Amino acid sequence: MSLRQEKINSLIKNLAAEFLSRELDRKTLVSVTRIETSSDLKNAVVFIIVFPEKEEHPVLGKIKPGEFRGFIKQKMKTKFLPAIEFRIDESLKKERKMDRLIDNV
Repeated sequence: MSLRQEKINSLIKNLAAEFLSRELDRKTLVSVTRIETSSDLKNAVVFIIVFPEKEEHPVLGKIKPGEFRGFIKQKMKTKFLPAIEFRIDESLKKERKMDRLIDNV
Protein backbone atom coordinates (compact mmCIF):
# COMPACT_ATOMS: atom_id res chain seq x y z
CA MET A 1 0.00 0.00 0.00
CA SER A 2 1.35 3.40 -0.95
CA LEU A 3 1.80 6.26 1.47
CA ARG A 4 -0.90 8.18 -0.41
CA GLN A 5 -3.37 5.29 0.04
CA GLU A 6 -2.59 5.16 3.75
CA LYS A 7 -3.22 8.89 4.12
CA ILE A 8 -6.48 8.70 2.16
CA ASN A 9 -7.60 5.67 4.22
CA SER A 10 -6.87 7.48 7.47
CA LEU A 11 -8.71 10.60 6.36
CA ILE A 12 -11.74 8.65 5.11
CA LYS A 13 -11.83 6.61 8.34
CA ASN A 14 -11.95 9.76 10.48
CA LEU A 15 -14.55 11.39 8.25
CA ALA A 16 -16.69 8.22 8.19
CA ALA A 17 -16.68 8.06 11.99
CA GLU A 18 -17.72 11.71 12.18
CA PHE A 19 -20.42 11.29 9.53
CA LEU A 20 -21.90 8.13 11.08
CA SER A 21 -21.99 9.63 14.57
CA ARG A 22 -23.97 12.59 13.20
CA GLU A 23 -26.30 10.69 10.87
CA LEU A 24 -27.31 7.58 12.84
CA ASP A 25 -29.49 7.28 15.91
CA ARG A 26 -27.98 6.80 19.34
CA LYS A 27 -29.55 3.36 19.91
CA THR A 28 -26.74 1.62 18.07
CA LEU A 29 -22.99 1.79 18.34
CA VAL A 30 -21.23 1.94 14.98
CA SER A 31 -17.47 1.68 14.74
CA VAL A 32 -15.38 2.15 11.61
CA THR A 33 -12.82 -0.65 11.67
CA ARG A 34 -10.87 -0.13 8.46
CA ILE A 35 -10.88 1.36 4.97
CA GLU A 36 -9.73 -0.37 1.81
CA THR A 37 -8.97 1.94 -1.09
CA SER A 38 -8.13 0.77 -4.60
CA SER A 39 -4.64 1.53 -5.90
CA ASP A 40 -6.03 4.14 -8.30
CA LEU A 41 -7.92 5.78 -5.38
CA LYS A 42 -11.20 5.69 -7.29
CA ASN A 43 -12.99 3.17 -5.03
CA ALA A 44 -13.09 2.79 -1.27
CA VAL A 45 -14.80 0.31 1.04
CA VAL A 46 -15.66 1.42 4.58
CA PHE A 47 -15.87 -1.54 6.97
CA ILE A 48 -18.03 -1.04 10.06
CA ILE A 49 -19.09 -3.01 13.12
CA VAL A 50 -22.57 -2.45 14.55
CA PHE A 51 -23.66 -3.23 18.10
CA PRO A 52 -26.11 -4.82 18.71
CA GLU A 53 -25.55 -7.18 15.79
CA LYS A 54 -29.27 -7.45 15.02
CA GLU A 55 -29.14 -3.81 13.90
CA GLU A 56 -26.50 -4.40 11.19
CA HIS A 57 -28.82 -4.55 8.20
CA PRO A 58 -31.11 -1.68 9.31
CA VAL A 59 -28.04 0.51 9.88
CA LEU A 60 -26.60 -0.36 6.47
CA GLY A 61 -29.93 0.62 4.96
CA LYS A 62 -29.81 4.01 6.67
CA ILE A 63 -26.31 4.88 5.44
CA LYS A 64 -26.40 6.81 2.20
CA PRO A 65 -23.03 6.57 0.40
CA GLY A 66 -23.96 9.53 -1.84
CA GLU A 67 -24.49 11.77 1.18
CA PHE A 68 -21.21 10.58 2.67
CA ARG A 69 -19.43 11.32 -0.60
CA GLY A 70 -20.86 14.85 -0.50
CA PHE A 71 -19.70 15.17 3.09
CA ILE A 72 -16.13 14.14 2.28
CA LYS A 73 -16.11 16.36 -0.81
CA GLN A 74 -16.37 19.36 1.51
CA LYS A 75 -13.51 18.11 3.70
CA MET A 76 -11.03 16.49 1.29
CA LYS A 77 -8.88 18.42 -1.13
CA THR A 78 -8.15 15.76 -3.73
CA LYS A 79 -8.44 15.67 -7.49
CA PHE A 80 -10.75 12.64 -7.43
CA LEU A 81 -13.20 11.46 -4.81
CA PRO A 82 -13.47 7.70 -4.45
CA ALA A 83 -16.77 5.91 -4.92
CA ILE A 84 -17.74 4.73 -1.44
CA GLU A 85 -19.25 1.42 -0.36
CA PHE A 86 -20.15 0.48 3.21
CA ARG A 87 -19.85 -3.13 4.40
CA ILE A 88 -20.15 -4.99 7.68
CA ASP A 89 -16.76 -6.14 8.95
CA GLU A 90 -17.11 -9.87 9.52
CA SER A 91 -13.66 -10.28 11.13
CA LEU A 92 -14.95 -9.82 14.69
CA LYS A 93 -17.58 -12.53 14.20
CA LYS A 94 -14.95 -14.90 12.82
CA GLU A 95 -12.67 -14.11 15.75
CA ARG A 96 -15.44 -14.87 18.27
CA LYS A 97 -16.24 -18.12 16.49
CA MET A 98 -12.57 -19.18 16.64
CA ASP A 99 -12.45 -18.32 20.36
CA ARG A 100 -15.51 -20.51 21.00
CA LEU A 101 -13.99 -23.37 19.03
CA ILE A 102 -10.74 -23.12 20.97
CA ASP A 103 -12.61 -22.97 24.29
CA ASN A 104 -14.54 -26.13 23.37
CA VAL A 105 -11.37 -28.11 22.67
